Amino acid sequence: MQSLSETVGSLKEKIAGEIQLPANKQKLSGKPGFLKDNMSLAYYNIAGGEVLSLTLRERGGRRR
Repeated sequence: MQSLSETVGSLKEKIAGEIQLPANKQKLSGKPGFLKDNMSLAYYNIAGGEVLSLTLRERGGRRR
């Protein structure tokens, strides 16, 4: 369990160390939607044992 005062960005850094996927390539989401790096886990009311989804952030956007 992480500290609720920890930021999403610091959690991504810890994940990066475990799975060798840079933090800037990760997207974390939960019940409130996608989580912003500068916000704390407490801001999103992330409780212990809550499941978050990790997806790969890809470059690109709408094609014209």
